[in-house]
Amino acid sequence: MLLAQMMKEQILVGGALSEEIILQLTNDVIALTLAHQYSLMLLSALITVLILVLTFRLRKRDAIKELHIRPVPLARVPWYVLLGVSLQPAARLLLTLLPQEWLQNFADTNPLNQTSDPLAVELISAIIAVPVLEELIFRALMFPRLRRGMGTFFAVLVTAGTFGLIHGHPVSFVYASVLAVVMTWLMLKNNESVIASILCHAGFNAGNYLLSLLFERTENELLITATLTASLAMVILSSFMTFRPIPDKE
Repeated sequence: MLLAQMMKEQILVGGALSEEIILQLTNDVIALTLAHQYSLMLLSALITVLILVLTFRLRKRDAIKELHIRPVPLARVPWYVLLGVSLQPAARLLLTLLPQEWLQNFADTNPLNQTSDPLAVELISAIIAVPVLEELIFRALMFPRLRRGMGTFFAVLVTAGTFGLIHGHPVSFVYASVLAVVMTWLMLKNNESVIASILCHAGFNAGNYLLSLLFERTENELLITATLTASLAMVILSSFMTFRPIPDKE
């Protein structure tokens, strides 16, 4: 409010905004964005999906077909989610191979730690909106078009690399790129349906909250080790259930 009053007084006297006011305004906008980034992600996801649907309608294209929203076996749905959840501990084990200074810098500078959005908004955004938006853009739109021009192998690499880069930090790049390869492969093995990758991605993000909750509530190394071991076993089992060919009866 004080900044707004200062700006109003400056404008009324016919003067240009001072460098101090502009700098303060910029800092306030950044702080506001960081504080409500989950709300902004949720809003941007809704707007983007709406734009995609309207774009296909205006071009007289079938949005369902263009976005690779195809049926998947109902019996596999829980396994898609479970695969994502169990991949979260595996990803954390992968990150332990990175330089410790990278991990510390990531923990110190992660902008998601600065949010003040309600937990409900954070969960809806992270577990529903973000997976839907990212999978539609990268797996349903980007990958198939690259695949037609450069083949499956290079399309997977380019899509994964781009997906990793948008996450910004080297630590994010590592796990996001690996996750992107898994998501793309999962989609290819399941009727090329983006539904499979969305559910797995949602499970992965949900697994982050579950693990964080576990680590906050206990320091029992035996329990943590048992959880990680069980998760790796579930990765193997759920991979078998989701990557195997789909029988005709399914």
